[in-house]
Formats: sequence, C-alpha cells, structure tokens
Amino acid sequence: MRTSILILTKKLVCEIDPVKQKIVSESDGSSVSSSGDTESYRAAISKQLKEYLSGFYEDGTSNASSTSRGTGVVYASSQGQIAIVISFTNLNINNYWTGGWQSEWTFSVSEKGTANMEGRIRLNVHYYEDGNVQLNTTFTEKGEVEISDVDATAKAVVNTIQTLETDFQQRLDKFYGQMHDSTFKNMRRFLPKVGKKIGLESIRSHISTRSSKSLTKTTQQNRFPLLVSFFCFQ
Repeated sequence: MRTSILILTKKLVCEIDPVKQKIVSESDGSSVSSSGDTESYRAAISKQLKEYLSGFYEDGTSNASSTSRGTGVVYASSQGQIAIVISFTNLNINNYWTGGWQSEWTFSVSEKGTANMEGRIRLNVHYYEDGNVQLNTTFTEKGEVEISDVDATAKAVVNTIQTLETDFQQRLDKFYGQMHDSTFKNMRRFLPKVGKKIGLESIRSHISTRSSKSLTKTTQQNRFPLLVSFFCFQ
C-alpha cells in the first residue's frame, strides 16, 4: 500500500512506499499548495513554530544518545484554512518504555479579526518491564487567535498553542498527582491501621543500644511483627 505526502518547501507530491521506506515517484504539487496571503501566513507560522519546538520539544536527530524524534508542520489550503501538526515520539526500548505526543491545531486566516482555534492532543505512553501498562488518550482543546498582519498573527498563533499545551500538561500532572491520594489510596492503604508512619529511626536507635547478644535475640523475635506492621491493612 502506497501513500502520498506534500513537501511544502518544494511544492512536490511524493508517493511513498512505507514498507521499503522509499520515494516511488514525484509530481508537481502547485495545484494543492497555498499561495498569496495564505502562503505568507503559513510560512511565517512555520518559522515561529520551529522556535517553539526547539524550546519545548526534544528532537534527538543530532544526538546519538537520544531516542526522541519529531517535527512540526504547517499546512494551508487555498481557502485560507491553516492546519498545524506536531508529532514527537520517544522509543526508549532499552528501558522498556515508549511515548508519543501528537497535537493538531486548525483555524482560518481568510478574514481579519478573532478566529476560533480547535485542537486535539493525543498521547500514548507504554511501559512494559515485568508488566504491560499503557496510557492512550485523546483531549480536545479550544482557543482564540487574533488575525492581523502576517508576523503578528504568526506569533499569536504559536503563543496560543504554547498556552494550551502547557495548560494541558499541567492539568495532566495535577491529575496524576491526585491519583496518589485518591484512586491508589482506595486500592491500598498507605499507612498502617493506626494511621501513623513507623518510626524506623527510633527503632534502629533503640536496637543499637542493645548488646550484640540481646540484639540478635531482639532481631529474631521482632523481625516478623515488624514486617506485619508494614502490611497491616484493612
């Protein structure tokens, strides 16, 4: 099965063989490429997007020790529709985990003024050392962009994306932080039934004052009760 992609910088449509990972044919893509004001917006947004990606995403193409790869592309139609796609993966096979991020943002520059931006963020994280745990989820986001001159619009677009993606990540971090005290707490009690942490330091201090003979006897007698107290759950 073959697929076609548009190389925006060269205005070429390339037919790709995904199995052989080779370009099979090339054809003129001028008819499906943007032009005029829309192309000016697309080029300016693409430039701003590269600066954003270099600051917030890791692309380890030039780093042999990095397993992260990705890019961001800005597409535009002749009707003034802009589509921004950001896709990054981190395939850390040696440490038994992989991760992928893909975000898509669409809006129109056909008219000046406030434009609605719609976005979708898809995440996939897979950890499989001695198990199989996955996070596979999709979130939708919305924002607004002020369409004015080319440079100002490009900055506004990327700033809006940065704000929405940063806010999304902070919400995700907060969610998993709360899971520790809510979801996981319902699965297993974190503290013994008395509701207090065991004072291991005081126990060690107490034991260290005993003689070696008494230490051996005490350790043998108390090892099992001490372990039980760790797992004394309802």
